Amino acid sequence: MFKRKKKHNFKARLEIQNMDEMKQLISEAQSLMHRLENELNFYKKHKNKLKSLTTKLDKKVKDINEFQFKFNTQITRNKKGGN
Repeated sequence: MFKRKKKHNFKARLEIQNMDEMKQLISEAQSLMHRLENELNFYKKHKNKLKSLTTKLDKKVKDINEFQFKFNTQITRNKKGGN
């Protein structure tokens, strides 16, 4: 009626031959990630400084454009002769 399947006993052995290359690639990738993180922190720090200085400069330019001179005027009449 039912046929029994035969059990097969296979053994396999895999050996990774280029694991050192993979470790080297991972090490290089980690190094690049650290460098990128440092550069991003540097960029963020300086971006904020640039933004602050730009805002200050914009305010000064606005103040210059809105500046109104104050005048002290004095009119005198020359007294010559007949008037």
